[in-house]
Amino acid sequence: RLDPGFAHQTLQFLGIAHLLLGNLKTAEMTFRERIVLSPDTDNARAMLASVLGHLGEIEEAKALWQEVVRINPQFSMRQRMDMMVFDGRGDVSSIYEGLKLAGLPTE
Repeated sequence: RLDPGFAHQTLQFLGIAHLLLGNLKTAEMTFRERIVLSPDTDNARAMLASVLGHLGEIEEAKALWQEVVRINPQFSMRQRMDMMVFDGRGDVSSIYEGLKLAGLPTE
């Protein structure tokens, strides 16, 4: 909030936090806002696809995943998650679970 130049990155982390806390509608709105600010983001689309999987919006999740692949054909959720730092107390399995629910790859 203090540096508007990085608002898109702040939204990414807020969206992930809301997803991990189970605040799915808030996570959805946050990732959508990030996509508006950063139209070429693959990561926010992948996270939003996970949220939509949890919400049962399977067709939209699949459409978003196609956008992820178009933007970054080598995108790997596993690789992206390995780059993120979690303190060991958080369970990120819900991110993968949302993708599974939508029938999307988790690797």
